[in-house]
Amino acid sequence: MLAISTTDPIYLVTDDCAGWLVDEVKDFCQDVFCDPAFSKGFSINTFYRLLRFSKKHQVKVIVASSAFAGVYARLLKIFIHIKVIYVSHGWSSIYRGKTLGLIYTFIERVLSLFTDVILCISNSDYKAAQNIIKIPEKKLTLIENKLFPISQQGNRSTGFSEPPKLLCVSRLDFPKRFDLCIRAVAGKNCELHIVGDGPQMRELQRMASGLDNVIFEGMQQGFCRYSDYDVFLLASDSEGLPMSALEAMSAGLPLILSNVGGCSELIQDNGALFGNTEEELSRSIDFVLMNIENMSLASRVLFSQRFDLNVHRDQYIDLYYGE
Repeated sequence: MLAISTTDPIYLVTDDCAGWLVDEVKDFCQDVFCDPAFSKGFSINTFYRLLRFSKKHQVKVIVASSAFAGVYARLLKIFIHIKVIYVSHGWSSIYRGKTLGLIYTFIERVLSLFTDVILCISNSDYKAAQNIIKIPEKKLTLIENKLFPISQQGNRSTGFSEPPKLLCVSRLDFPKRFDLCIRAVAGKNCELHIVGDGPQMRELQRMASGLDNVIFEGMQQGFCRYSDYDVFLLASDSEGLPMSALEAMSAGLPLILSNVGGCSELIQDNGALFGNTEEELSRSIDFVLMNIENMSLASRVLFSQRFDLNVHRDQYIDLYYGE
């Protein structure tokens, strides 16, 4: 969650006081508010401290980028005069399904009453907010995820690897489908490199036992070595508009993505979408590897046209400071 005051300094509110986010942005922030409770549920003590923090710095705009941050930010609006922008990174209230899904959807609808702008980061999220959650259109804004091109760190300067290297960057947990990725590359002339850690690590390592072309590289904070690889692969049961895919695109990697959430909005002659079956993923890998050079160029072009924050930063400035 970011808090922006009337004199334009930026304040960071986060649950991880020693994480990569604080390390990356602390030099740009006037002050940082850290509390682990942000990722664990609602705490009255945390809310009171955040209220005091917001009053102290005369915060006028809050950009909330997680579900719990969204709850805190919108409750603040009851006590102080602020503009609340809630960023939806995929509607978990929908993909959870059944009874819990209905409850969370109702909560999202109620919380929208205390929100000035709900920023949807994909057209898929925007339509779901309108048609399923029933959030009034006047509350919604669509700006696809954007980022600055990542620094091109890596060893490969020209050409592609032999065998080709497929890259997955993600937490090893639900809703990611690393099981599909591992089964799909078995027997293929390519390598699957998995960057990340999580509760499914040991299970996935057992699944990949005996496969020489599956490499677990572990967690790497601030990962940006996309240029060491040839293709980016993301299998998932649900997504918003994945930032890791945009980072890979900025480095010129073709994309192979599950056809969920806003992933289809990232594919335009630069990769392939697949339904979450081993057979479809296997065919998509073969297709992309056969067209890797043209798709690599298409990724760079698409990123520069639609997702480069250097080009589109005014969209966010207008959102933050507009009426």
